[in-house]
Amino acid sequence: MVTIMDRTGEQQEFKYDQIVYAFRPGKTTQVIPLEAATFLFRSHNPAFWVHTVDGQFLRRYGVTDAPADWVDEVGMDVLETSPLARNTTRLEGWDSEAVDPERGSATAINLSRTIHRERPGDYENQGASARVRS
Repeated sequence: MVTIMDRTGEQQEFKYDQIVYAFRPGKTTQVIPLEAATFLFRSHNPAFWVHTVDGQFLRRYGVTDAPADWVDEVGMDVLETSPLARNTTRLEGWDSEAVDPERGSATAINLSRTIHRERPGDYENQGASARVRS
């Protein structure tokens, strides 16, 4: 068991092996199994990292107590527990590349310029009429 700390103070929960690890209200530390901590600190999931106001991309969580051999295995940066000031103007997540950082809104895709090509297929046997190319 190790004690992790949410460095942002936002108490964001995470899920490992179908178990949700949530912080208690008002607490920024939580004791979790070593196996879950190994997953958390080896994962490159962007949800476990944050953009700071000084432009860095750092781990959201840190470990306050951990076995020395585990720290050597995972990396010394897990011991960093200093508070982080999260950049709230920066979008984070799976769709962050689709957003203009200046405007904060999704960029539109110009569908009129997207090329639609017919695909050859067995239309008669799929229940549609056969298409004839001219």
